[in-house]
Amino acid sequence: MTVLDGPFMSVLPLGTPGRGLLYHVDHAVITRCDALLLDPAWLDPKTSPFASVDKVRWFKTHLDSCREFIPALGECRFNGFVEGPRVVLANRDDTDARPSVVIKHEPGYISVFSGKVGSCLWVADEVVRELGSVYA
Repeated sequence: MTVLDGPFMSVLPLGTPGRGLLYHVDHAVITRCDALLLDPAWLDPKTSPFASVDKVRWFKTHLDSCREFIPALGECRFNGFVEGPRVVLANRDDTDARPSVVIKHEPGYISVFSGKVGSCLWVADEVVRELGSVYA
């Protein structure tokens, strides 16, 4: 089950059968930073914002909120976590808008930045269109 919009939870398949990723929009953000570039310390598990979080308590908070929607999740057990930065447009916290940008720098050279997997199809189409004009 995945709820794609709003302050809700998601349970996504993760790797082998029987494993899943439990996610809740209200509890996923550990800290915020407005910057032009990502602080490299955020990518190191020893210095990331999540490094100082009590993972078991963090999981319990997620689980308790998610059980409001699916009580059977009470059977879940903490196995580990997935962490990473989430990039959003500045001053867009109310919409969770994440950019997808395709920039053609010169013929045959394109950079792609995409903040949500849901935009992958139009981003791929745009890349094909841009490259097609070079290699047609």
